[in-house]
Amino acid sequence: TKTHRNGFSSIFFADRKNNTVTQLTDNMTSEWEPQFTPDGRYLVFLSNRDYNLVQSSYEFNYLYHQATRVYAAQVNDSVPALYPFQNDTIAEDKTPSDATPAFQLQLEGLNQRVIALPGEAGDYSNLQATDSAVFVNFSKNGKNQLQRIDLSKQDAPTTVAEGIGTFTLSH
Repeated sequence: TKTHRNGFSSIFFADRKNNTVTQLTDNMTSEWEPQFTPDGRYLVFLSNRDYNLVQSSYEFNYLYHQATRVYAAQVNDSVPALYPFQNDTIAEDKTPSDATPAFQLQLEGLNQRVIALPGEAGDYSNLQATDSAVFVNFSKNGKNQLQRIDLSKQDAPTTVAEGIGTFTLSH
């Protein structure tokens, strides 16, 4: 990530083959801790995009409180969308495909492919991804939780452990 003059940070992609650097996210929000899932299908990151406006207790102004959530984007249009819309009237072919598309980052439209993963806005850190889930520290009211967010089902995050300061996934 790189921080802009406005104080927000964006995700950049360095293409060593073509010796180019391209900005992936815009300058209107802050993103950090980006990483690709090991299979190269999704880019996951933390971002301050939830504007939870609250009235200040001491001054007549507003505060944006706990704006961070976990986000993901398909790296290209051939990668299946996370949590696609369910259609109750038309049967869909749900044959699983073992073929993983080769990693190819499609820069155009990446911001339009970004979705918020399940979970409330709050204080997140230490994002780590596997092919099937995202693990992240979530802190609320001074209590830390290691949470698992499933990438195949749009379920609420699962608390794996409590009181965790930091962790490292072994691949």
